[in-house]
Amino acid sequence: MKKLIWTLIILIVIAVFGGRAWWLHQHRETGDNVINVGLILPLSGDASRDGQEALLAAKIAQEEINQTSNKKVILKTEDSKFASKTAISAFNKLYGEDVDSIVIFGDLPSLATIPLLKNEPIPLISMAGAEHIPSMSPWAFRIFIPVHQLAEVAVDYFIHSLKIKRVAFLFIKEPICEQFLANFKKEIEKQNGQITAIESFKMSDMDTKAQVMKVLSTNPDGIYVYGFGPGYVSALNYLKQMRYSGTVMTDFNIVPNINLLVENGKDILFMDLGLPSNGFAQKFYAKYGVYPNIFSTFIYEAVRICGHVI
Repeated sequence: MKKLIWTLIILIVIAVFGGRAWWLHQHRETGDNVINVGLILPLSGDASRDGQEALLAAKIAQEEINQTSNKKVILKTEDSKFASKTAISAFNKLYGEDVDSIVIFGDLPSLATIPLLKNEPIPLISMAGAEHIPSMSPWAFRIFIPVHQLAEVAVDYFIHSLKIKRVAFLFIKEPICEQFLANFKKEIEKQNGQITAIESFKMSDMDTKAQVMKVLSTNPDGIYVYGFGPGYVSALNYLKQMRYSGTVMTDFNIVPNINLLVENGKDILFMDLGLPSNGFAQKFYAKYGVYPNIFSTFIYEAVRICGHVI
């Protein structure tokens, strides 16, 4: 009897482990069609509104790829809280889960994690403004409109289209915003314009009244508000409350609905604004009832690139 029991136990063990080995074998055979994309987004904290919207955009890209190709994209998401240390922990966790690529939101999280690529190489697409990011690692790519180009277009619009030369500047203290300010200042001075005031605030600041009042005291003909998060919204709200009658300009609520291309055989991502609309903005609106912001547009395109190319 004991011999029979031990025989049954051995058979069960063989069946269990044999079945697991068969499943792993089958999984390996179809694994080439499965693409694991890691997302590092600010799902909580000051930039959470943008991070949550970016996640919705990523899911639209995932659904499109899964429905229209023989590939299956799986999204693995970690919260960066838009902080360097948290982003590093998120990167390490995703790397340990063997994702095929990582898409990361924001300058601070990107600049903190890219040095990790030296020891743990993996394609990383950064939605960030810092233009030197691709030079930091052969594994790092940047997917965003060049900040100097944004500044040139903004200044050109102020001076040539709106005929405004006296401009004040409100911005959040973040690397992308400081880089934009430097380019904006250089460009407006080159075109004989003038910045009447420069005031900054933290992304988390809910009260930017003092900064707005200082800017208004210089009587600018136009004000550029640059940033995202609560502080950015606060500055725009105070300008409205104080009934500023001049021109207020910003850009992060723009829906570019752009098309990003990948040149086969080369590590080049570029935009062609002359292409027909890819319909993302309309898809997002149809599903969620609002139009996406510029960040979500780029996250959508980044996931599409990971799903089709990497």
